[in-house]
Amino acid sequence: MKKQQILLLFALFSITWLSSCKKDPDPTSSGYYIKYNLDGKSYYNKSQVFQAGCNDSYELGGWCNSEKNFYDAAGITIVFTNAITKSDVLALAGKTFYFDATSTGTLPIDGIIFKHNIGMSYVYSYSTTDHSYFVKINSVAFVENNGMFNIYKVTGTFKAKMEYDSSSPSVFKDATSGDFNMMWSSFN
Repeated sequence: MKKQQILLLFALFSITWLSSCKKDPDPTSSGYYIKYNLDGKSYYNKSQVFQAGCNDSYELGGWCNSEKNFYDAAGITIVFTNAITKSDVLALAGKTFYFDATSTGTLPIDGIIFKHNIGMSYVYSYSTTDHSYFVKINSVAFVENNGMFNIYKVTGTFKAKMEYDSSSPSVFKDATSGDFNMMWSSFN
């Protein structure tokens, strides 16, 4: 009888342990990511580490590589009209940005860039006055200053008109259902 109880306890422990090891059904529940639909396909890029997303003191942004290969990547950049301060970035929470450089009271999105493999040119967001294309910042939190960059956790959603730069004439497709939880950076 004691042997049966031990076997039963072992079986229950094994079932509990195995069920706790199953893959997380929501891949966005951990790590930093950007996901979207483009041209009938779903894309999901995830990064566990910081990837700088700015080139000068007026830019704020970040990148996420795909887990499939290093060459699949997606990034978002916002351009300010002045050198960026920490308070400028924290004030972005709740704001919506458009892909036109003339939006009153908003900053222009410099771009969303998708790169799907090493053999394909980049796919860029296209400037448009159509405000159905946007980037909405849901939240911003300061993470750290690593000596060169201020790093922030930024979440939000987007829809963008994308231009395939390798095509002549240009081909445009909509990136829809965009969602991100990324690490963005700005120079100190």
